[in-house]
Amino acid sequence: MRADDAKDRRPDRLDYLIHAVRGGRLIARPLTPTAERQAIVRFAMGTLVYAATIGISFLSPGAALAIHFVVAAYYVFEQVAASSS
Repeated sequence: MRADDAKDRRPDRLDYLIHAVRGGRLIARPLTPTAERQAIVRFAMGTLVYAATIGISFLSPGAALAIHFVVAAYYVFEQVAASSS
């Protein structure tokens, strides 16, 4: 198997999130298409913030830990609101 073949079969990092949200597959209540896009963007931003804390941790471990705490607290609350329909 060539390296290019393995790369082509590797899932995108956010595929799991998109699969869960699109069409209401793995969430309690289906969302409107607009709400789906908003949820995907919000959760993708959290992933980017977690990645950024790796660099921040070299400068200030305490700040990185605080950012992790804030992002985790953000995710404690339900981020995907029910559609009104």
